[in-house]
Amino acid sequence: MKTKLFVSKLNLITKALFSMTPAQREVVHQSIQALDTEISANELIQPLFDMLSQCPHCHSSQLKKWGMSGSIQRYRCKDCLKTFNNKTSTPLAKLRKSYLWEEYARCMVLKLTLREAADICHINLRTAFLWRHRFLSAQAGKNHDKLSGIIEVDVDFPHFTRQFLIQNNTLPQTWRAKHRLYANDAF
Repeated sequence: MKTKLFVSKLNLITKALFSMTPAQREVVHQSIQALDTEISANELIQPLFDMLSQCPHCHSSQLKKWGMSGSIQRYRCKDCLKTFNNKTSTPLAKLRKSYLWEEYARCMVLKLTLREAADICHINLRTAFLWRHRFLSAQAGKNHDKLSGIIEVDVDFPHFTRQFLIQNNTLPQTWRAKHRLYANDAF
């Protein structure tokens, strides 16, 4: 019931935004940004964990809360007696500075270099490198679309003779030296 109500209200807001002028939309945008409170990564992850709460080690659903580590809730499995938090066995496990992840992801979307991203986020270059590989490896498994049916590939390679490549100086220097071919050589 709450979802349908939310969707209907969201549709009304969307219709109202489409009827506004660009200047009015900008005023609404600035008002929303002024009210926007920062949501931590843990606040985003916790509801997902609560829906699928199970032990990452033995997949049991028999859990109990086992204290806090900073602001992150820890849990203990009643079956295997191992402790964990909501990020265990995820790509975000054991990563620090969670308040910078969103900013770093934004740098990745903008295709900034590692050095630029490290400077913007005020992190070490090695940390930027490790985060990039961690985030990319998490995304790598999501694009396994298999091709099916008939696939045609048409590639046209221009045919160049060795004589043409030698005259235009496009052969690699090592190949020319090794084979001692010059423009006036006979083939």
